[in-house]
Amino acid sequence: MTLVQEVHHRVKNNLQIISSLVSLQSDGVSDPAIKAALLDTVQRIQSMALVHQQLYSSDNLARIDFGEYARALCHTLRGSVAPQASVGFDTEPVEIPVERAAPCGLILNELVTNAFKHGLSRDGSCTLMVRVRATPEGFALSVEDEGPGHAPDAVRSGSMGQTLVAALVRQLRATRTVTPLHPERAAGQDPGSRVQIVVPLPAAK
Repeated sequence: MTLVQEVHHRVKNNLQIISSLVSLQSDGVSDPAIKAALLDTVQRIQSMALVHQQLYSSDNLARIDFGEYARALCHTLRGSVAPQASVGFDTEPVEIPVERAAPCGLILNELVTNAFKHGLSRDGSCTLMVRVRATPEGFALSVEDEGPGHAPDAVRSGSMGQTLVAALVRQLRATRTVTPLHPERAAGQDPGSRVQIVVPLPAAK
């Protein structure tokens, strides 16, 4: 067990080194679009490093508590992307296999980052709620914001983040739904948005 923990520790350290190298590369880039893409890559690498950090600190090297992981990742993203944002949590302990932790973490990274950037209310504030709840077949992850909502074809757009989420959802055999958070609101009011990912999980051994 000690050896496996050390492996996770070294993988985490290596990912952090890669993250730092990409971050340093972004410092020398003047093109805003390229710089933003590099910083998005840094956040994706960090989301994977956090998986190994949790495994290194855990007594269970086969599964991680995704509710705990979600809180840790969101706090990290908030500090680097949207320090003024408000993030609430409604999570419960949900243990997922290590082989699913990285793709689920990447999905969460994309949903939260997108909400920080595009889920702003009309007054410029950003309020998110992240939920992780167990389901009979696995678990449900949702990210809610109080912003202007998604355009009808937003989830099918060609951005790197949306493409990555779509690929990971297929890989996990999961489902994704995007709905207004407040469908009852009148025109001219922010309807908000809820993106939910339902992930099936194999039975724990």
